[in-house]
Amino acid sequence: MILRNAFKLGYVKKGYKVTICMSSTDAPFCGILHYKLNQWTIPNVGCGPCAVFANYKDALNIVRHYDRCLTQLWKCYFIESKEEFLWTQNGISRYILRCYDGTVLANAVMLIREIKLW
Repeated sequence: MILRNAFKLGYVKKGYKVTICMSSTDAPFCGILHYKLNQWTIPNVGCGPCAVFANYKDALNIVRHYDRCLTQLWKCYFIESKEEFLWTQNGISRYILRCYDGTVLANAVMLIREIKLW
């Protein structure tokens, strides 16, 4: 299926991703996800979905909580997850991670372009 058709069918959506130096700390117990521009990124093995935002205002509220020098905001595409919470597993125990208001969970994320904030 081509990307255009995936949008029309609602499989792929547009959103916003907050990263710290091109890396996300969505699953700190699993290590850091490294994103590459225009490539799909999926969660690490043993980790739940990625966190994105469908709304620009919600993403911007998160950016304000972090160091300006390290934080980046991106337009992205994402494939929404049916999961209900962020999680990571260390082999035995499962940890549920905190979500910010407006968080949308995603099975895959593609960074499209950086939004210059400062």
